[in-house]
Amino acid sequence: MKILATNFDLTDSLEKYILKKFSPFKEKMHLENISITLSKVKNVSTVQFLGRVPHVKQIIKIKQQADDMYQAVDKVHASVKEKINRVKTIYEKRKKRGKTPVQNFSEEGKRISIITMSRWEALNKMEKNNYNFWLFVDKETGVFTVIYKKEDKEIAY
Repeated sequence: MKILATNFDLTDSLEKYILKKFSPFKEKMHLENISITLSKVKNVSTVQFLGRVPHVKQIIKIKQQADDMYQAVDKVHASVKEKINRVKTIYEKRKKRGKTPVQNFSEEGKRISIITMSRWEALNKMEKNNYNFWLFVDKETGVFTVIYKKEDKEIAY
C-alpha cells in the first residue's frame, strides 16, 4: 500500500489512521496495487484511492474532498466499501448465471504504429475501420492528435 501526501506533511497519526482504515481491503478483499494520494489546497483536503480487484480485473478509483483530512479519508473509505460490495455482487450474479468474468486478461495492449496523416485521412481511416477514435500525427502541425466520435455522433479533435 502506497500513501503519498502532496502540499502538506503526512503525520504519523494520519498514516496510522489510513493504514487502519484501508488494510482490511488488502487483507480480506485481496485488493492489489493500492495507492492513496492525499493533497491539501487552501482549506480543502482531497483523498484519492486507487486499487485493483484481481479476480474480476477491475480498477477502483475514488476521489473525495472535505474540510478535514480525516473526514475525506472516511468518505473515501465508505465509497470504496460500497464499490467493492457492488463489484462483489455483480461477480456473484455472473457466476450464478454461468458467465464467469474474464480470467485471462492480457495486460499488454494492442501495439500500433502511429502514422503521419492529415485529419481528413484519419477521419476516413477511423470510419472505414468502424473505430470510435483514431490516434495519428497531424501532417500540418506535427503533433500527436486524437480524433473521436462523441456520444451524439459528432466528430471532435
